[in-house]
Amino acid sequence: SVPHCPNEASEVVKIMHVKGEPEVALCSEHASRFRRIEYYFNLINWDALTKVYLLFSTAIMLLGDAALLFAMGFNDASAVMIRASLEAALHSALSMRNPRFNSNGMLTTYNHDKAYDKYRLKQLINEAVRKNILDSNLIECAKRIRDYGDFAAHISEKQWSQFRQLIKNKYMESINSSDLKLWINDNDAEDALKCIIEIMNNLISNVIKGLTRA
Repeated sequence: SVPHCPNEASEVVKIMHVKGEPEVALCSEHASRFRRIEYYFNLINWDALTKVYLLFSTAIMLLGDAALLFAMGFNDASAVMIRASLEAALHSALSMRNPRFNSNGMLTTYNHDKAYDKYRLKQLINEAVRKNILDSNLIECAKRIRDYGDFAAHISEKQWSQFRQLIKNKYMESINSSDLKLWINDNDAEDALKCIIEIMNNLISNVIKGLTRA
């Protein structure tokens, strides 16, 4: 659900992920969430990313959209976009062939391997780990991002599936609403954001290491 904004004095926040970086007056709840996404974005290794930005540009664009959705309290939509960002990052990293660089060491062009175009996210995660593009200790993080995104994308189906299971296991009158997962909550959304930043840094680092070895 969207954070409640009472009638209160607003705070002015610079929106970093919108063209022109406009300054917007927001209630304290939304201002706080915007400050949190700036904190997480500052954790990205931008110096390293610059060298391979061409490869990860789509993933970063999707992550920027996810961050804005999180900041405005749209947790379910944010989870879907973070999942999309993860899939784009893994697909791009696995599909790169014959990279070429300019004199400053920046990736300028590469060939695309179509072999991974029909891979689902679960397959991309496993293949990235197998090829040492994603560290194995981040598998659970990647799976949580996948699960959050899948839940939000199929929210009605997921809600009714849980509801039917509860009815099967309990009497109707004993069902507690806290037993039901109805939405992606703030903790889920922030966990997904933390995970995607950690995974993105890991992918960038491993891709650069692989290119250096090559």
